[in-house]
Amino acid sequence: MGRAGRAMRNGLVVSEIALAVVVLIGAGLLMRSFVRLRSVDPGFRPAGLLTFRLSNLGGRDAPPDRRAALLGQMEERIAALPGVRGVGAVNALPLSGKSVGTTFSIAGRPAPPPDRRPMALMRTITPAYFRVMGIPLAAGRKFAASDDGHSPAVAIISRLMAGRFWPGGSPIGDHVFLDALSGRAAEVVGVAGEVKPENLDGDDWPTVYVPYAQSPAPIMNLVARTAPPPLSLLASAEREVHRLDPDEPMADPRSMDVVLDRVLAGPRFNAALLAIFAEIAFILAAVGIYGVISCDVAQRTKEIGIRAAMGAQPGDVLRLILGQGARLAACGIALGLAAAFALTRLMANLLFEVKPADAWTFAAISLLLGAVALLASYLPSRRAMAIDPVAALRHE
Repeated sequence: MGRAGRAMRNGLVVSEIALAVVVLIGAGLLMRSFVRLRSVDPGFRPAGLLTFRLSNLGGRDAPPDRRAALLGQMEERIAALPGVRGVGAVNALPLSGKSVGTTFSIAGRPAPPPDRRPMALMRTITPAYFRVMGIPLAAGRKFAASDDGHSPAVAIISRLMAGRFWPGGSPIGDHVFLDALSGRAAEVVGVAGEVKPENLDGDDWPTVYVPYAQSPAPIMNLVARTAPPPLSLLASAEREVHRLDPDEPMADPRSMDVVLDRVLAGPRFNAALLAIFAEIAFILAAVGIYGVISCDVAQRTKEIGIRAAMGAQPGDVLRLILGQGARLAACGIALGLAAAFALTRLMANLLFEVKPADAWTFAAISLLLGAVALLASYLPSRRAMAIDPVAALRHE
């Protein structure tokens, strides 16, 4: 093969290595991002939670007291089932979207104009909700059964809301006017931990929790913490609900692990898809280097024999062959790093807490491909070191 053919062959191998570098770095960034995303605390303990939606509590025209009493009875019935450790309810589940919100103002402070009032997510919950979900309380108290429609309005706010609107102070005992409750003033009795409302990589939102008995809604999500697999108790829970209200539909039954998996499905798919392409590119690069070096050794058999006859040691032959593979790998890796540095910036929106030019990923992929290139070059170099000078000189 002439110089032009050899140059083309070497160029193809360099291109394969460069492509492998780009794809492997992209896959590495996505996998590191996914690992970090998976380790984010959603604010609750998803394992062992069964949930389903009650879409029409007590009927469309049921009075608030009837709805509150019916939901309380459903919680008691399901909590009494074998294997159930606790039952609560909320109008909007974590990781299901921002859903219901409210503007608000704080008592004792100048009220901003309606169009400039701050916004908070509003969650209507039953007293056992925090305990069942595993949401910690940072200060104050949880809701009690006595926080009903005949008692003063109370609220629990998130830690973010407390820090943003009561910096350096405590909100416990202050009152907030919630526009979603017709401007009713609610006393802040507790501060809860942050819960991810929509995505694990999304921003936290100020959140205010109010007792269901003081703001009953026709649609609620019931959550039950179970000892056995959550869905194994679905039929029993459905039976208890229909004993109290045969017309009550139970929608979207699932475990909270499934909710979490759905949130992670997109990042997981992106990482897995790019990992497949990276594996293919990696194999092609390794096979390419091996093929080029093997072909070159076969074509240079006579040259290697002459070198050996003139006193070249096996180590000299090894350095000669490995040097060629190292040069191809170095060129490919350098081109790949330059391309990856430019292209990975387009992935910035897909990454979580990982920079597009993450030095650790770039260095790890470079070392990996360098080591594979040397290994792929070493295998044909062993054959070159075993060449008999006499036989090589007779080689056509």
